[in-house]
Amino acid sequence: MKNMKCIATLLALLATHESSALLVALQGRSFFSTRSQSVDAARELVGWHKFINRTDTDGWYTAFSITPEYSRAYRLQRLAEYFFGDHRIAIGGSQVSNRPEIAFLADYFGLSQTFLSSVLVEPDLQNVITDFDWYAGYGPWFFRIHAPAVWTKSMVKLYENIENRGIDTPYPAGYMDFQALQAPFCSFCRAIQGEVSYGQIQALKEGKMNVPRIATGLAEIQMALGYNIVRHELGHFGVMLRASAPTGTRPTSEFLFEPIVGNASHDEHGDDHPHPLKRIGYLIPLAIQQNWA
Repeated sequence: MKNMKCIATLLALLATHESSALLVALQGRSFFSTRSQSVDAARELVGWHKFINRTDTDGWYTAFSITPEYSRAYRLQRLAEYFFGDHRIAIGGSQVSNRPEIAFLADYFGLSQTFLSSVLVEPDLQNVITDFDWYAGYGPWFFRIHAPAVWTKSMVKLYENIENRGIDTPYPAGYMDFQALQAPFCSFCRAIQGEVSYGQIQALKEGKMNVPRIATGLAEIQMALGYNIVRHELGHFGVMLRASAPTGTRPTSEFLFEPIVGNASHDEHGDDHPHPLKRIGYLIPLAIQQNWA
């Protein structure tokens, strides 16, 4: 009897584990906000560190820089898992006998009720940035302003392996329309672009994928007013007040993982307390960087 209870407990735990794994697989998010292209401490310092926070004068001095940068997302699998819980998704119609439990229902996307495929998801993001930066100092006081011009491109790429297109299985009357209707799409990659209405179903308006999108503009105009409490040729310590004027783009959710210039048009303000930093630390060139996904 005791052994039977142990076996029953073990089976219950296994069932709970299976249920938990299924829930994890079904988890996902519909929006991803990238870090603003204007935020990069290395880019704010590299190349002109000798001409800002100067210690050899108590009068006025200025500096101007133009810094180019290219960045690209990697660890694309982790990005896909952020959105879908996995980097592969299954698409199956309601009449597929062996349809995976966590598969997207093909019927809802204008695909046949017997459609079956698997899709590899690969989000991609690229940025080309030209940062214009101006600095003015008067003794320990300083003011700086910078405005990065941005070209950004993003896309959720889909690579599909179709097992059954189901082109010979139309929707029955009363399912998508008053009359029997042929499914308008033969692949999920085409259906998710959302360009066609069918029957009583309108074309997809949000969450579209597999379409490259490009956005351009000024990320934002960032300004900082600060005071260097300690000024030394080997380093400095100070405080500053920062603010930014939004000049970028706002997300619309028409496309999943759409390109965003700046911080989604939000105002910013705050303070900064930089730690003392030796000048040798400024000399590492990081004009070309990778974004962590």
